[in-house]
Amino acid sequence: MSFHDDLVPTYGRLWRYLPTIAYNSLLSYRATHTHNGRIIMSRHARQRTDTHPRMLTRRGAITTVVGGAALTLCLLALGCDSDTGETGSNSSSAPAQDIARQTVIESDGSIYYVNLASGSVVRSEEDGSDAQVLYTNGIPKLAGVRYIILDGTTVYFGDIPTGAVRAVSTSGGDPWTVYSSGDATKSLTPRVLESGRVYMSLQDVSLGESSLCSVRTDGSDYKEHFSLPGGFYAKSICAAENLVWYSGINDADEREIRSCSLDGSNENVVYAMEGVPSSSSELSWKRVDGRLVVVAFDYSAKASKLLSLSEDGSDAQVVYDFGARSLLFDYRDDTYWLVDTTAFSLLSLSASGGDPVTVSEIPRKTESTVVSLVEADTDKIWVTTLSSDLPDTESYAIYGVARDTGEVMQLV
Repeated sequence: MSFHDDLVPTYGRLWRYLPTIAYNSLLSYRATHTHNGRIIMSRHARQRTDTHPRMLTRRGAITTVVGGAALTLCLLALGCDSDTGETGSNSSSAPAQDIARQTVIESDGSIYYVNLASGSVVRSEEDGSDAQVLYTNGIPKLAGVRYIILDGTTVYFGDIPTGAVRAVSTSGGDPWTVYSSGDATKSLTPRVLESGRVYMSLQDVSLGESSLCSVRTDGSDYKEHFSLPGGFYAKSICAAENLVWYSGINDADEREIRSCSLDGSNENVVYAMEGVPSSSSELSWKRVDGRLVVVAFDYSAKASKLLSLSEDGSDAQVVYDFGARSLLFDYRDDTYWLVDTTAFSLLSLSASGGDPVTVSEIPRKTESTVVSLVEADTDKIWVTTLSSDLPDTESYAIYGVARDTGEVMQLV
């Protein structure tokens, strides 16, 4: 899965000086660099406490118009990689895990999703009808609700304004707090539920720091496992294997994936875009059947490759060379599902080989529309777009593309 994953400002103190309206409008994505006179948006918007869709890269700058007046904001943020990840991006073969999704989960004829326009967790029928709001905090974009995990009859989610991971029954009713950081500047987002524990990303906005923590589903036995290096964010966790994978920007200004044990020991560099500055690159990845799948994009060289590596970084193989195409991807049922973010087309690529096949075109609301996330599920591929020139209630759209027919439905 790919989205603007965990956004945390490098200089967290800057946020206190930003108008709230500008802050909320920018939380939903980050500009990684400019290319041919256009701002290139990365798909992992690191929310103020976290994705992606991603905040600005630490060297990124964005100019926006608020209320018709030009407002130039230079926002420096910790590097965030696409993931996929922003992020819920764990192996499909992980043992007994419920993995967080950023927007939609299909289950037993129903779908559960995050409505980013209203800060809500919603349940509906497969076609989007009979929508029931299970929870809302009324705050749009990435400052509202982030990530959902479905475990039986319980939905877990990150409630950003309260700095808490909360839960609600799939049938509705009052939500409850699983664990709270006790500080709205410390964001908690659930990433994996495994063996009765919720593993969470804890991000301190004021300090620009991130750590991995966990708690039992009843809120007891809280543990902080380790603090990540500056600018890095945990995206894939497998407690049974005592392994965590995380990514960010290293001291050489290169995008990098690392792994370590749950206590932070045994750190290993799994993959790095050596010699390619972060401002000229994108890196999205996830764990798939005991391997890491990576899309590495070098804008300067106009080179985009889909790679497969062992979980320790060895045995690197080029799955497909996409040339100059900028891509977001997910993987399910022996198929890579990719969105060409320039052509707005959904592609499928069999894991057994061959060339990609166009499944469908993705609707584009306005000229400003960007694809921010793709998530593959049982029946549909869910694609989220963002149109920054539209009001908050209209800026996000979620489209479900039928895997077999390519038919497109608009969920939000």
